[in-house]
Amino acid sequence: MQAKYLFFFRAVLFETLLFQVIYAPLEAPGWYIWLAIGLYAFFVPAWYIACLKREIPQAWNLWSFTVDIGATSIIFYLTQGIASEFYIAYFLVILASCFLDSLVYSFIVGGVACIVYGTLAFPGQEAFLQAQHLMRLSLLLTTSFFSSYMVDGARRAASVVEGRYRDQIAWLQRLTLVGRALTGILHEVRTPLGTIILTADRIRYLIKRGDHHIIEEQLRIIDQESQRSVDILSNFLEYTKPTDLQLNPVSLCPLVQAALDAMKIRIEERGVILNCDLDPELRVLGSGRHLIQVFTNLFMNAIHAMPMGGKLSVSARDDGSLVKIEVSDTGAGIEPEVMNHLFEPFVSSHLSEGGHGLGLHIARWIVQKHNGEILIESEGPGKGARITVTLPLAPKS
Repeated sequence: MQAKYLFFFRAVLFETLLFQVIYAPLEAPGWYIWLAIGLYAFFVPAWYIACLKREIPQAWNLWSFTVDIGATSIIFYLTQGIASEFYIAYFLVILASCFLDSLVYSFIVGGVACIVYGTLAFPGQEAFLQAQHLMRLSLLLTTSFFSSYMVDGARRAASVVEGRYRDQIAWLQRLTLVGRALTGILHEVRTPLGTIILTADRIRYLIKRGDHHIIEEQLRIIDQESQRSVDILSNFLEYTKPTDLQLNPVSLCPLVQAALDAMKIRIEERGVILNCDLDPELRVLGSGRHLIQVFTNLFMNAIHAMPMGGKLSVSARDDGSLVKIEVSDTGAGIEPEVMNHLFEPFVSSHLSEGGHGLGLHIARWIVQKHNGEILIESEGPGKGARITVTLPLAPKS
């Protein structure tokens, strides 16, 4: 409801009632008349302030109009002016009911106003058919129907506009989802592409030095990272579909090593010391290409947290029917307020440095699809972090 416009109408109604009291055909208005006008003067601003401070239920707004009708009728009755020209005050009440934004409520207010006025101004059976009396009732009824029509028309127009905006908002939401998906794809593909670029630069350097025997290994890295870019795109297509991953017994050590090979140049550039303790016999039930993406994301985050060097430790152990893989670093650590939101999409401790906050979100999705768990621990800023990934152990053949 439009509180400020309703306040304006009620202010005009109060002015009309005040004039009726001042110019009433009485020698001196009694104290009860001034009490009635005073109470209404208090009600008008009080209701306006209440509407500004809180959401008033529609039913309460409807009952507030009984105060308008009651105040108008009481003052007119006490001043003997119910049949005077000041009956236009009822028009103000009926028109103000348009701000209820309800066809039914507006019609109720108009109907009650007509009934109350018709009852109080009833001239008797002999004078009931007088033109003046019938004209006033007709005008009030017409105004009541007209106000109801205005409310219905405004409601229909608002519904049409709302429908158009709803369609536009839905379209913008779809664009947002597409944009976020593209952001995620670009973020994930950026890692293998960056490795390819760095490896290509290293190959140029090796060619100048004449170390041709090392070039073959570097070309193998480029081939692996190119294939991983294709796998990432396939993974994203699976991420957007409610499908299960194809899980098979796979050896864990080659998957971790493939992710470490992709990070090799970055590890060397930042002077990170790598400590790897893996059992080559460990096998898990999983999807190889998806797990490589998980480990690559974890290693990337760890390396990113150690711009001035540090220690990266990777270990895996058999824990009954599960395999626990731990990735720990001595980097920047994690703020406590960020810890609870790390797995949310687009949440990252280094968004300002080019991160997009999607790596851990996707990593958790992949781990959960493997019926596993992922846990992040940190004692605070500057104290590093430890990530534990739990995966089901492959059944022994």
